[in-house]
Amino acid sequence: MGIALSWIAGSIVGWVLIPNVLSNAMGLQYSIAVGFLSFISISVFGMFMTYLYFAKSLEKEMIPAFLIPAVTIPTVGSVQASMVYAGFSIAFAFSLTVLAYLVSAFKAIR
Repeated sequence: MGIALSWIAGSIVGWVLIPNVLSNAMGLQYSIAVGFLSFISISVFGMFMTYLYFAKSLEKEMIPAFLIPAVTIPTVGSVQASMVYAGFSIAFAFSLTVLAYLVSAFKAIR
């Protein structure tokens, strides 16, 4: 239930609130890119906190999945193709997360 709530909250903030607030002031592409990065950051951070609270396990492999998109939010305005930049930063974050899980799995079987 906690995971679903984190994705619902991330969806509302990232796809509804942020684009509506920023679209008039900053432009549509910028506001959608910031909303996309916020959506991923909030949702995955909520999953991280759910695992930490209910399963009492620190899933440190998940940290790049929410931290890298959150860190790239302030830099979105400095690039011209902000939505492409947001997509690449999320792809980079998730690839680091997958790599961290693979390293953890290989350490476990060794």
